[in-house]
Amino acid sequence: MAFLIKCYECGEKISDRAPMCPHCGAPKLRFVEDERGNNLGYDSNGILVYAEKYNGEKDWFDNNKNIIHQITSDGGEFYFDYDMNGVRRYALNCESSYEEMYDANGKVIAKGFNKEILKMRKKAKREEFINFIFERMNEKMQK
Repeated sequence: MAFLIKCYECGEKISDRAPMCPHCGAPKLRFVEDERGNNLGYDSNGILVYAEKYNGEKDWFDNNKNIIHQITSDGGEFYFDYDMNGVRRYALNCESSYEEMYDANGKVIAKGFNKEILKMRKKAKREEFINFIFERMNEKMQK
């Protein structure tokens, strides 16, 4: 018998037998609770993809275990991008539209508030905003 579970990405209900969420496409994860009470989500290859921490913080990871998206326990939302060596190259605080760019050594080379991001945050739906952020991060990384 199949049971309904909540998708870790979009929050919609899905079958526990579904390989991925039919609503947002997120892969189904195998969840394990660690000794601290963190709920860790691993994909079918055993790679850590998601963590819901005991304090309410939520983290999404890339294949190198770098945090790429974070929702803090107080509701703050952040996006990060890294180079091939795992060095952080870009960080964005979504609520304030404050962003930072880093050089190859991880040193801040540019920072400030971005009105374009703030404007998009106010008018766009969540999915549109996330797509906008990833396009912007890719543009910044190309420079």
